[in-house]
Amino acid sequence: MFSSIWKIFMFIALSWLCTTVKSQRFDGVPGCRTTKLELVFVVDGSSSVSRDDFRLAKQWIHNMTLNFDVSPDTTRVAVVQYSTEPRTEFELDSYEDSRGVVRGINHMQHMSGNTQTGKALRYVIDQVFVRARPGSSKVAIVISDGRSQDEAKQAAAALQTEGIATFAVGVGDMTSSGGVSELRQIANMADDSDSVFMVEDFQSIGKIQEKLIEAVCEQTVKECPTAKNDLAFVIDASSTIGYEDFAKVKAWMKNIVNAFDIGPDQTRVAVIQYSTYVQEEFNFGQLLSKEEVLAAIDRMDYVMGDTHTGDALMYLLNAVYTEGTGDRPDIPNIAIVMTDGKAQERHLVETAAQRVHDAGITVYTVGVADYSLEEIQVIASDPDENYVIEALDFDLIEMKRLGLIKSICSETEQTCPSTSAEIVFLIDGSNSIGYDNFQKLKLWMKNIVDAFQIGPDYTRVGVVQFTESPHLEIGLSDHEATQSALMAIQEIRYKRGGTNIGRAIDFTINRVFSESRDNVPRILITLTDGQSQDDVTRATQRAEEAGIHTLVFGVGDEAPAQLRQMVAQEDNMFHASGFDEIQRMHSKLVSLICVEAEPECASQEVDIHFLVDGSESIGIENLNKVKTWMKNIVNSFDLGEYTTRVALTQYSSDIRAEFSFSEHATKREIAHAIDQMTLMGGPTFTGQALDRMREEGFSEDNGGRSGAPKVLIVLTDGRSGDNIEFPAKKLHDDGVYVFAIGAGDTWTSALQVIGSAPVVTHVQEAASYDAINRFRRDLVGEICRETKPECADSEMDLIFLVDGSSSIGQDNFEVTKEWMISFVRQFEIGEYNTKIGVTQYSSQVRTEIEIGEYDGQAELIEAIKSIEFATGRTHTGSALDYIRNIGFSAQRGARRGVPKVLIVFTDGDAQDEVSTAANRLRAVEIEVYTIGVGRANMGQLTASMATESPNAYHVKNYNAIKTIQSRLLRNVCERVEPDCANTATDLMFLVDGSTSVGHQNWATVKSFMKNMTEKFRIGADVVRVGVLQYSTWPRTDITMGEHNDKEALDEAIDGLKWRLGDTYTARALRYVSRSYAEAEVRPNLIATKLLIVITDGRPQDQERVADAVRTLHSQGWRIFAIGIGQVAISELGVLASDPDYDHVFHADDYNSTSKFQGRLTRLICHDSDFGTVEPSTTSNVPSRSKTVTPGTNRNEPVIIRSSLRNPSRLSSGNNWSPKTPPRVTSTTGSGRNQPSGLTSSSNKHSNQPSGRLRSTSQNTNQPSGLLSSTSRNNNQPSGLTSEPSGLKPSPASLTAATSRTPPKQKHILNGTGNGSCPALRREGKRTAGVDFLDAMGARSSSRLSSRSVNLGKQRRGSSANLKSLRIRSGAIPIMAFTQLLPEGLPIEFAFIATFRMHGKTIKTRWTLLNIVTPSGSTLFSVSFNGPRKSIIISRASTTSATTVQTSALGGPLVAKLFDRTFHKLELLADAQGVTVMVDCQQVPTQVKHQAAFVDYTGAVLAFLPRSNASAIIDLQDLTIRCDADEAEDCCEIPGSKCSTLTRSFSPTVSGTCGCLPEQKSPEVRKAEAKEITKLATKIATQLVEEKFGRLLAFFDLTPEDLLDSETSQRSVQILNRRAAESRRTSSHTKARRS
Repeated sequence: MFSSIWKIFMFIALSWLCTTVKSQRFDGVPGCRTTKLELVFVVDGSSSVSRDDFRLAKQWIHNMTLNFDVSPDTTRVAVVQYSTEPRTEFELDSYEDSRGVVRGINHMQHMSGNTQTGKALRYVIDQVFVRARPGSSKVAIVISDGRSQDEAKQAAAALQTEGIATFAVGVGDMTSSGGVSELRQIANMADDSDSVFMVEDFQSIGKIQEKLIEAVCEQTVKECPTAKNDLAFVIDASSTIGYEDFAKVKAWMKNIVNAFDIGPDQTRVAVIQYSTYVQEEFNFGQLLSKEEVLAAIDRMDYVMGDTHTGDALMYLLNAVYTEGTGDRPDIPNIAIVMTDGKAQERHLVETAAQRVHDAGITVYTVGVADYSLEEIQVIASDPDENYVIEALDFDLIEMKRLGLIKSICSETEQTCPSTSAEIVFLIDGSNSIGYDNFQKLKLWMKNIVDAFQIGPDYTRVGVVQFTESPHLEIGLSDHEATQSALMAIQEIRYKRGGTNIGRAIDFTINRVFSESRDNVPRILITLTDGQSQDDVTRATQRAEEAGIHTLVFGVGDEAPAQLRQMVAQEDNMFHASGFDEIQRMHSKLVSLICVEAEPECASQEVDIHFLVDGSESIGIENLNKVKTWMKNIVNSFDLGEYTTRVALTQYSSDIRAEFSFSEHATKREIAHAIDQMTLMGGPTFTGQALDRMREEGFSEDNGGRSGAPKVLIVLTDGRSGDNIEFPAKKLHDDGVYVFAIGAGDTWTSALQVIGSAPVVTHVQEAASYDAINRFRRDLVGEICRETKPECADSEMDLIFLVDGSSSIGQDNFEVTKEWMISFVRQFEIGEYNTKIGVTQYSSQVRTEIEIGEYDGQAELIEAIKSIEFATGRTHTGSALDYIRNIGFSAQRGARRGVPKVLIVFTDGDAQDEVSTAANRLRAVEIEVYTIGVGRANMGQLTASMATESPNAYHVKNYNAIKTIQSRLLRNVCERVEPDCANTATDLMFLVDGSTSVGHQNWATVKSFMKNMTEKFRIGADVVRVGVLQYSTWPRTDITMGEHNDKEALDEAIDGLKWRLGDTYTARALRYVSRSYAEAEVRPNLIATKLLIVITDGRPQDQERVADAVRTLHSQGWRIFAIGIGQVAISELGVLASDPDYDHVFHADDYNSTSKFQGRLTRLICHDSDFGTVEPSTTSNVPSRSKTVTPGTNRNEPVIIRSSLRNPSRLSSGNNWSPKTPPRVTSTTGSGRNQPSGLTSSSNKHSNQPSGRLRSTSQNTNQPSGLLSSTSRNNNQPSGLTSEPSGLKPSPASLTAATSRTPPKQKHILNGTGNGSCPALRREGKRTAGVDFLDAMGARSSSRLSSRSVNLGKQRRGSSANLKSLRIRSGAIPIMAFTQLLPEGLPIEFAFIATFRMHGKTIKTRWTLLNIVTPSGSTLFSVSFNGPRKSIIISRASTTSATTVQTSALGGPLVAKLFDRTFHKLELLADAQGVTVMVDCQQVPTQVKHQAAFVDYTGAVLAFLPRSNASAIIDLQDLTIRCDADEAEDCCEIPGSKCSTLTRSFSPTVSGTCGCLPEQKSPEVRKAEAKEITKLATKIATQLVEEKFGRLLAFFDLTPEDLLDSETSQRSVQILNRRAAESRRTSSHTKARRS
């Protein structure tokens, strides 16, 4: 009875003890579980170890082995027990899985006896490790509780010699000083840092398990095949080393090199040795294979001398890590410095080491024998624990090698063990695989799975094996630990059969991924060695549509083409010649999985502060999970000066700053600092911690940056013992983004108080600390979204000034273009938003892209891609002058009143004078930002160019420029953002709520109003907002000033209901005053009154709108009109204040309204700079005088302001006025600043109704529907004649000027000039033909009318006074050719086109014009071949209309057409052929095409047909002239020569050239001389006749008198007498003067 009770008691006790040991178990080290390892436990079984302790030791060994995958291909385990004699419990090859190992451990019996440790170690060498597999890592773990009774030191040294890593675990008495010394001897270590572990008793042995496994794993990394480094060895070769030890150093170096794949695109190696002098053995660019590197290390001669470590570090920086010696800018730089002594120049070491660190070089230091610990710590990167390696002698450095390799691998190889992903393997089990290869396939899967932590809150794994049909081997939810998943993979049996991959993919989608967790990446990894017997294309497409990221491995001699069909992009396809090769590819696959699965917030500027609850309730185990979670979050961000910085604070009842923002600069340093954090314990006082965060957490003293977004991540598991509401609100008010994370028994309401709004994105709760990993991805994404600088709707003119000098290099220039493209993607490109240009400079400066050239992001990006590298010297000063004089000029598309930003790139010193040019640039208020790369002169950049030092950025190479993008973007956006914070404004929205709006569009309107008010400070004393909705009747939805904070206003806008009804706009406008009168009076505050009208239809009371608008203007309202869809621009002009350019906005649909929010906000915010017009005392018309009369509205203040606006603000683009009585002005006005409503003097036709006419000197950026004054016809109506300033206009002019009727489209078929050809006027001469731009109505306005083709707005042409149209492929519909030329093309005709190509248009093949028959046969076409730089002309044959004659012309003259500038192309066709002219210069080759009359019935004309490659051109002129008598001149092309046509056309005076006279032909010069002579003779004759008439009058004679002889004689006498009198008078005058 007693014995039974005792057994039960012992069973319970042992179970409890075993449970204590088991509780220390974890799931292994990712990447180490499937390593090829020989693991031998050497267990003390002497009498000093009790039976209970021996059971605990067995349990501990059991738990240790569970952290490794036991199989013939991975880890093998053996156990040796020793006392007086050693005994093998089981061999390395005894068991093939962990279950067998557990059985072997359970069968162990306690030996008892003496403690003969030395004998046991020798036994292990001789009897156990002899069975080790080649290439495996060998580890011995020795467990002892007492000192050895024999000598163990020599045996331990023998273990080291055999390459066996030995770890010593001391229990009980072995923790004494004598025991520790023996443990160090066993482990061959001078200290107990890595290989010696001690515990008080066997019950505590589980505590060391995790650290011991990590130490073991350090010894298992033998290679790092996928790492790419520029790896430099800096080897101490001073006299203290000696020849023997120097040979050991060379062997050590070779073993390290063997761990890497060496090659031009893999790891590169450089070696220098130093003593008194530095000797370079080879650099990165010299030896590019492993064999060459190893041979060069063997040939190294020992130089001897003193120890000049500082000189070696400077040489490393200046001569090794340079581009000229093979260093690659985008590859990690890693240096290994080995020294055995103290440097002679210690003062230099610290300086040199700092410079090396600043250059971004990661430094490992290995100190051997008589080294200075302080010195090698200075040289090494931080933290010292990761980068400083110590060894007592040169024999021990080999033992440190594997740890060094692992550290380098972890530095450069991407891993993500704690990521959350759904990974499914789809593996080929067909007959062609074979049993042996299937086992290798399973090992490959296990190696991949080993890299991840498997569990419900981490990564889950599934496996499907396919033959003819798929088989589910492992489901996603089957395993919750890595070890169990590895065992399940090992147990998969080979099926055999056919190969149906398509069916297997469908099965995986429907049966496996259907169990996926929400918002977790889904990854499918397919491996096959053959062709699928079914279709894979459709299944692959379904996988892509389901959001599954597919990676495909093909194994075999050839990669089947079918593999490419199974992936979305080629980078996701891999090929290996055999199954042995795929084992080396798993690291690369893991990296790809991490890229897909891990959240990333690259290059984001943000200060992230972790505030972690360290109270007692957390516990150490959970704190470790929190630390891992924080490290994973940090890994998602780029750390650096311009990107992300991290700080950590722990709190309980007290607050402890673990590290500040400025303490650690790298992820490794931060990870180490997080690991050093210990649990504080105590109660939870979150409120005081939040207060500390507000006061100090983001301060400059704590390393916080003033411009960086501030993010606070609070992690807690319980309720706070103090108040949190007030400190949390103050944090929110300070603009800190607060994320509250709760784990365990959380308090939801408290978390919602702590987190920012909205709580749905800022508050997360998890049931456990493992579960917080689930929303790590969401957290990183939300931080990235919220802190990303938003600049999309900003309005600015921006130029990139890019250094194209030779020092840049082609590769770096391409990196710069990629960076510019990435920057461009952050903006909305368009007329109302940002416009971007690019200028490249070197010895010369050239505009690559003008500011106003592109109105779309996609085409701008394509243009940037096509920029070619210039090369030359660095003339930065000239470039700055060019930008000031030309780059930001109106001729290049710069807009008046829009902020100007210049971003300058350079990588060196300017070779001309910069400061003067920079000062001139500053004077014109251009915001300049400079980016210096590499060795750029930052002093010159900061002092000369950047307006402020924060505007100057410096990075070490071009690949690092991505790190500055976030900060630069934020700074640019903040500088151009209008300051709306304190503008005293009453802003009223008048919103169309008629039936035509629709539910979806109504939501968009509400979003627009919320976004518009986002930048304003809403309050009783600043900006008040009201909303009126109108349809059939208006109503007040939000009274002006009803809500005095943004949150309440947004909530009210969200609650607005769509009313429906008709569109009575005038009634709504009259209602505005009544609604405004209901608002509360703001005493002693003068507020600007702004009305934004949003409408999508024509008012039913249109005839009353003008009167209603006039009334509002008289009350001081400034009105902006926003039209949606089919609203007529002219009607919007009636609604809006003047000028229309600033007050009329049009969008194609409601979603497009966001594009002009930036401009509208800027105009509103700058409104206070201008005068407010008040009602006159004598008229309903707004007065411009200083005297004003108060309005009747009680909210309307009396304001006395001058009508003359602030001259300093005239360029702001905000000149506005109410509608005023029209006056007539001359065309010599000053652009857009002329008073609104004034008419121009150059109207197009006498019968054309007058809208808002603008002179040719005005800015062409006008809303569609407004008439341009550019015209060829000066027949104006009488009321529109030009008058001197101040003259009263005629009644006719008043009537014409106030008309809002849209222009009528011009009809060209109103006369004939050449047979059936319409009349045409070209270059001042009458001729016949058709101007296609006139035919399409494109010249009638800045935007085409609704009846015209939708081509877009006018742009600058070949010169400032000429306009062009941007046309894209397919923009112009096909039209009947006979509508333009009723009888078709004559045999002789001239085709004239003035245009320029854009972007990739110069590199594609495209058609400008194509005339085809109804059956599709070409009658005439003009095409361009970009790759060949040629023009292709096709013309119907004389023999048959279906036969086409085609010729291609090239050469330097034709190639000019492809340089993206304007050129004039003329094709002069006759019956014999076609003569081609480019810029009035004849192409030498003439096209020989025979021509006859062709039937054009049913022929159609296509411009830039859509079927061609995408083409974009600016078209200035496109004309067919029905004659080919002479070529035209090219005066419109700057710098062009006059026509040099060699055909036998008769020159005429009227055809003479007026461009460059020196280029005129002799015939033309002769004709001109004859004409000039004739004109001179005529003028001389007139002068003679005039003088002669005066002479006759002097003598009182008539011409008839000259015919009488007596009269003639008398006249001569009189003349002689008067001449004598005149001489005498002249003599007297001279005498008096004397």
